[in-house]
Amino acid sequence: MEEKQIYLSFEEENYKRNKASLLKCQAELIKLQKTLSQIKAVRSQKKRLMNNLVGLVSKANSTVFKLDGKLPDLGLPKHIKEIQTKSDKKASFGTEKKKTAKESSDFDINNLDKELLEINRRLKVLEK
Repeated sequence: MEEKQIYLSFEEENYKRNKASLLKCQAELIKLQKTLSQIKAVRSQKKRLMNNLVGLVSKANSTVFKLDGKLPDLGLPKHIKEIQTKSDKKASFGTEKKKTAKESSDFDINNLDKELLEINRRLKVLEK
């Protein structure tokens, strides 16, 4: 088979513009490739750190539960126990299930009844 050579002619200005555009695209592709490799490295580091964190938290939880079982019950004064129960209620505030509208209205009615009874009792005391 015989080889035939083909010669093409481009205008110099178009050639330079196209060559510059091609080089810019190659540079951007290299930057993107570098960024993707950095993202992959960060993702793998994040996964490794999360695994380490999960391990540390589980170790800490097991240590706390072991210590909690070994510690004796303290004979705390009543006012400290009240403070502790209040702080426990605040800590468990987000974990409570939401009350239905009927339950909350019943609760409100009961509270209002209690307040009315207390007010009536105070009025009777004042009248005497």
